[in-house]
Amino acid sequence: MKLRLEFIRKIAISIGFSMLMVTLMLRMVSTGLDPADRPQILTVLRNTSLNLVSLYLFFALIQTLFRAIRYRLIIAAGNEKDVPTIFHTYLVTLCRNMFVDLLPARIGELSYIAMMNRGYNVSGRNCLSSLSISFVFDFIALLFIIVIVLIIQLIHNTVQGWLITASIVLVILTAFLAFFLFWGIKFSVKVFRKFSSRVGENRIVLRILKFMDEFIISLDFVRSAGVFPKILLSSLAVRISKYVGIYYLFEAVVRPSFNMFSDLPIIGILSSLLSAEGSASLPVPSFMSFGTYEAGGAFALVLAGFDKAQSMVTMLCIHIWSQLIDYSLGITGLLIFIFKLRHRAGAPSAAIGTIKKGILTATAVLLVFMGLIFIGFQFRSAKKIGALTPPHKGQQVKPIKHERRRLELVTKSLHGFIVWSSNRFGNHDILMLSLPDLKITQLTKHPHVDYFPRISPDGSKVVFSRSHQTWVSQRNPYPWSVYLLDLRTNKERLITRSGNTPTWSKDGYTVYYQREGGQFVAQDLKTGRETILFTSGQGSIPAEVELQTPSFSSDRKAMAVTLRGRERATVIYEQTGKFRKVGGGCQLFWSPDSSYLYYVDGGGRKQDAIYKVVLDDSNRDIWIDLPGDYSHEYFPKVSPNGRYLVFGASSEGHEHDTADYEIFLWEIGRSGEDAVRVTFHSGNDCWPDIYLN
Repeated sequence: MKLRLEFIRKIAISIGFSMLMVTLMLRMVSTGLDPADRPQILTVLRNTSLNLVSLYLFFALIQTLFRAIRYRLIIAAGNEKDVPTIFHTYLVTLCRNMFVDLLPARIGELSYIAMMNRGYNVSGRNCLSSLSISFVFDFIALLFIIVIVLIIQLIHNTVQGWLITASIVLVILTAFLAFFLFWGIKFSVKVFRKFSSRVGENRIVLRILKFMDEFIISLDFVRSAGVFPKILLSSLAVRISKYVGIYYLFEAVVRPSFNMFSDLPIIGILSSLLSAEGSASLPVPSFMSFGTYEAGGAFALVLAGFDKAQSMVTMLCIHIWSQLIDYSLGITGLLIFIFKLRHRAGAPSAAIGTIKKGILTATAVLLVFMGLIFIGFQFRSAKKIGALTPPHKGQQVKPIKHERRRLELVTKSLHGFIVWSSNRFGNHDILMLSLPDLKITQLTKHPHVDYFPRISPDGSKVVFSRSHQTWVSQRNPYPWSVYLLDLRTNKERLITRSGNTPTWSKDGYTVYYQREGGQFVAQDLKTGRETILFTSGQGSIPAEVELQTPSFSSDRKAMAVTLRGRERATVIYEQTGKFRKVGGGCQLFWSPDSSYLYYVDGGGRKQDAIYKVVLDDSNRDIWIDLPGDYSHEYFPKVSPNGRYLVFGASSEGHEHDTADYEIFLWEIGRSGEDAVRVTFHSGNDCWPDIYLN
C-alpha cells in the first residue's frame, strides 16, 4: 500500500510538470508569435500525425540509450571505480538532453557533470572526460553523415553549396577539437605550470593544476583502452537514430498540412534537419533554441525552392513537438533521478519520513492543480483564436410550407437583393438572393474564405473580405484582403492586401476597412489613396485593442466600433477626439441617416438580442428578439432606406463562422413574430446585407 501511494505521488508530480510544460508551449504559440500566424500554427499542430510522432518518441528513447551506453563506456575506460548502471546513466542522459536545449550557449552540458558527480559519485575527471570525448565524437559522427549526404548529392548532381561549406568548417573544427583535447590540453597545462610558478603556492592554482592532471590521466586511460571504435559506432548510432526520429517528426507535421513537401527527397529533408540542428547548436543565447533552429531549417528549405513562410511554420511546429516530447522525457528522468537519489541516501527517521511524505503529497497536489489551471487558461486563449478547421458544409433543409409562404408574401413587393456569406458549397463564398423571385446565385467561387459582403449605395458592387489561407477563422482579423466585385461584369478587383470588414461611404467613392486589427482606414477608389482615420493607442483609443467591425458616419465624423483586448466595450469615437461609451455587446453600426445605432448584446431569450440606441435621448432598448427557436441574433444590417433589417440567428451555438445561423428579414417597427426566415440550410450563413430599389 505504501509503495502504491508513493508511486501515485511520483506519477502525479510527473503529470503536473508535464502539464506545465504543455502550458509553456501553448503560451509561446499564443503570445510569442505574430498574431496572423497563430491560427495556422495551431492548425498544423492539431493536424500532426500522432502515429508518426510516436515513432519520433521511440527513436528519441533509442538515441538516449546509445548516448548512455557511450557515456558509460568512456567512464569505465577512464578507470572509474564506481561506474553507474546503465539505468542510472540513462536517467542522467535524459536530463542532459533537456538541459542542453533549455539553457543558452550549451551550458546545459554541465548538468551531466553535476548529476554524475553528485548523484552517482563519478569522479570529476571522468565526468569531464566522458563529456568532452562524447562532444568531439558527436562532431566526427556528424561529419560522417554530412559526407554521405554530399556523396549522394554528387551522384544525383544536386549538391548544395552551403553543405560543402559546412563540411569544410566541420572538418577544421573537428580536427581542432580532437587535437586540443588529446594533445593541446596537455601542452597548455605544461605552459601554464611554468607561468604559475610565479604565484607560488596559491591554493586555487594548485587545485586547478591537480584537477587538470587528473583529467589528462583520464583521457590517457581512455585513449589507451582501445575503445575509440566502439565510441565512434555508438556516436554514429546516436546520430542515425536521432535523424531517423526527426525525419518521422518532419513527416508527421508536413503530411497532413503541407503536401508541397511530399516531393522533397529524404536527402533534402536530412539536409534541412542538419541545417536546423547546426544553427541550434551554435553558442547563441536563445531560450529552448527557439529562433535559431527554425532559421537554420527554413534556410535549407527555401534554398530547395519552398515558400519561406511555410518553411518557417514547418520548422517551428517540428521544434515545438520535439521540445514537448524531449522535455517531458527530461522531467520524468529528473524526477526519477531525485527519487532514486533520496532512496540511496538511506531510510529517514519515522518523523522526518512522515514530514517528507506530506511535503511530497502536497507538492504533487499543487503541481497537478497548477497544471490544470494554467493549461485551462491556455486552452481558453487558444479557443479565442477561433475554429482551427472549417465547419461541415451542411445540407439543404426543406422549409415548412407556411415559412416559405410568409417569405413570399413579405418579399413580393420588394425589388432588390440580399447578399451574405455561406459555406454551403464547401467553403465560405458570397451568395445573392434576388427579390422578389428568391433565386440564389453564387457570386464568388474561391478556395479561400469570403465573408462580410457590403453592397455599394447604387447596388452595382459588393466589397468583401477574403482570407490569405484556405481556412481562417473570422476571429483572426489579420490575414485578410479586401476585394470589390462588380455585379454587372462579375469581375473582381483587389482593394488592399491588408484589410478586413469593409464598408462604403454614402457617396460610394470611398471604402473603409480595418487593418491589422488596430487601424481604421479610408481608401479613395479612384486614386487608391489611403487615409488612416483612427488607430488604437492614439488619442482617446486605448492601446492594444482590436477595432472590430468599425462603422463610420460621415455626417457625424465618428466611428462606431467594438473594442476587444485590454478593454471590452462598444464606443463612439469622433475625429475631434471626443468619445462616448455605449456599453457592452458587439457589432455596433450606424443607421443609414446616423440618427441611431444598433448592436448585439446579451439579455435575449437565447443569450443575444439586437438593441437600438437613440443618441439624443440615450435610450437603450431591445429592438428585436425572435420568439421562436432561432433567437440567438447576430450580424444585423439595416437597408439603405431604413425600412428593413436583415440579420442572422441560430437556435444554438455562438461561433460566427461555424454555428448554424440562418438569415432573417424584418420590417422595422413590426412585431418580432413578423420577421421571416430567408435561408434554409444547416451550414453556416452569416453577415447579410440588403439592397432595395
